[in-house]
Amino acid sequence: MQWFELLRHADGADRLSKEQFQTAIRAVSVDTSRFNMVEGVPHAIFDIMDTDGDNTISKAEFKKYLDVWGITDPGAMDTFHELDLDGDGEISRQEFIRAVREFFYSQDLEAPGSLFFGRLSG
Repeated sequence: MQWFELLRHADGADRLSKEQFQTAIRAVSVDTSRFNMVEGVPHAIFDIMDTDGDNTISKAEFKKYLDVWGITDPGAMDTFHELDLDGDGEISRQEFIRAVREFFYSQDLEAPGSLFFGRLSG
């Protein structure tokens, strides 16, 4: 569903350049007419990361997610602490969803969402 929404916002292309992807991802993030990526996809990603189903992401679960994506930079685990806003050693669903919203809506490139999901350049 996410891919089809990106294509819809990229004028029906079946492959997207980096620029088309960036444009489409911005358009999809504010389009509430159909599938809202900012609200739907993050919950799905959270559920994938939360392997034990306790509605939090532990350090071990976060590390496993990084491993799946082949992210081996030792500094990547620092992002866990940035996402864990209350410092309780776990990322709650609320903290995770807040980070996703920051990624799409905040101008702050140092926001936890930007650190985890990457930076969208102008």
